[in-house]
Amino acid sequence: MTGIRRFFTIANRDDRGLGLPEMLVAMVIFALISTGVLYGLLAMLQLSRESRAIQVATNLAAEEIDLIRDVDDIFSLLDATRTVELNGDQFEVRRIARWVSDPATDLECGTGGQPLRYKRIAVEVRWGSMRDADRPVTSYTLLNPDERINDPALGTILVNILNSAGTGVAGLTPGAAPASPAGGAQPLTETPRATDAQGCTYVLKVVPGNYNVRLNVGGYISADQVQDVTRVTQVTAGAAASASFLYDRAATFTVNYASNRPAGLAPLLSREMVTSFVSSYGVHRSTHSVTNPRTINLFPFSSGYQVIPGAFIPPTGIPGDANASDGCLAVDPAAWEPRVAGGQSFVGVRSGPVAANPGSTAPTLDVPMGIIDVNLGTGSGTRYIRATSVNAGGPGCAVPMTFTFDRNVRPTPRPGTERIALPYGSWEIFVGDSSGSQPTPVSGLAITPVTLGDVGGPLGGLLSGVVTLDPRTVPQ
Repeated sequence: MTGIRRFFTIANRDDRGLGLPEMLVAMVIFALISTGVLYGLLAMLQLSRESRAIQVATNLAAEEIDLIRDVDDIFSLLDATRTVELNGDQFEVRRIARWVSDPATDLECGTGGQPLRYKRIAVEVRWGSMRDADRPVTSYTLLNPDERINDPALGTILVNILNSAGTGVAGLTPGAAPASPAGGAQPLTETPRATDAQGCTYVLKVVPGNYNVRLNVGGYISADQVQDVTRVTQVTAGAAASASFLYDRAATFTVNYASNRPAGLAPLLSREMVTSFVSSYGVHRSTHSVTNPRTINLFPFSSGYQVIPGAFIPPTGIPGDANASDGCLAVDPAAWEPRVAGGQSFVGVRSGPVAANPGSTAPTLDVPMGIIDVNLGTGSGTRYIRATSVNAGGPGCAVPMTFTFDRNVRPTPRPGTERIALPYGSWEIFVGDSSGSQPTPVSGLAITPVTLGDVGGPLGGLLSGVVTLDPRTVPQ
């Protein structure tokens, strides 16, 4: 009995309660339950906000469709994007407009074959809080012109003008006139519209025949490197013909020829100097009475231009074929095989590339050339120096080139020795008293390369009087 009383007495005095392990377990259980409840609340809030955003986006898409259907001029409906901020979310409303010539085909302006029928408009609405799994709200509509734009007896010309970035050029007005032969074409009765924001314009109800579609805008240039550019388009009854242009504001390039010239006497440049501008579009060869440095307007390709003095002509056709051509590679420093001499490697490197934005000026491009001194002696008949390409030495040049140098362009022609600059490759040198007279060959002893070169030596096994100018140098 005494033992039982003692046990209850000790139990009544024990006030330890829950220990630390019990508290930790309780807190973990509470955290797990709270996390689940919080996650559920956040998911409900996110779902509620997403549902509200979808409803707003649906209303914006419907509103955009109503605005589109209220437009009187179907040709003015273009791609467009606008932003709207509602309920703390920013919505992007994007409109995509395409002509349709066939129910299964969207017609981009500038491509044709079928007449214009109606316009297909797609509206997409996105918002800032979209989840990765969400899709934009989309809506579509078709619009018919208010009046018939196609005539079974007439045709349509679709004109598309793109800039160097591949986007449309707005505000340019092309011309269209009967070509030769006209094939039934008649002068237009209305001036074509200016291009819209997509670079598109349309010449409607055109009498079938052959037409010259022309662009000639001051300060602009085509990818063919001309301001005045024409596309010949054949229009047939009940169909659409297309004329596409790459046309942009011209960029100005400055070329410093013979940038490797030593101090002192500047070399003469030929009045028939050909310069090759190599771009991703191909090779543009420009012949110009050269001043140094020279400025030239070119199409502003984003990849820029590499500059090669001389007529660079890549080979064409299959070697051995009757229509194949070896072209002219010797003028291209990159076409020369690397060589090793004295333990050093010598390679040829093109100048550039240099790019410029539309309407801007590119940095000056330094272009090395081969330079020689020609000893003319003290006799008469030395006003002109002529250099004729020889298909030997280096990569060769199967396309003949002739450059003439007029010594009278100097304020005071130098007696004795004259210095000239030439594209790389092999050249035979002549002198004469007039540009049209029979020239006299120059002895090899009268030719001294100023830059790396060889006269009648082992580089090409050439005869005396022929100089090979070598572009290969030690890489910097």
